[in-house]
Amino acid sequence: MSDGFHIGLLIIAAIYKLAPQFLQENRLYWLRSPLYIEKIGKQEKYYFTDEEIANVKINGELQRNKGLGSLSAEQAKESMFNLKNQRMDLLTPNDYSLNLLMQLMGEDNSYRKKFIFENVDFSTIHE
Repeated sequence: MSDGFHIGLLIIAAIYKLAPQFLQENRLYWLRSPLYIEKIGKQEKYYFTDEEIANVKINGELQRNKGLGSLSAEQAKESMFNLKNQRMDLLTPNDYSLNLLMQLMGEDNSYRKKFIFENVDFSTIHE
């Protein structure tokens, strides 16, 4: 799972509760920030997924970004708001995914607790 997905899930849960028509009308987009920036002299190339970076030959300095805070103001403007670089993905949650999200994010924590203990391998977690 890429950086920021957990925050995205929180936002989707809030939108689903406060403005469900937004999801029903397929108007939910994810404006991505680059995970990697390759600097070649004064030019920069933006890569938004691990898969993209794995499929290119790096010719310059590579910057790995943890999130928006890793970007300079100019990098954020150029990578997210310049249409030639912008990556905006339409999110189309289905009924199953929305129900699962609401069960996991809801006030009753029993489903969330059960889901975690059935799906997380705690033997691989390191401090």
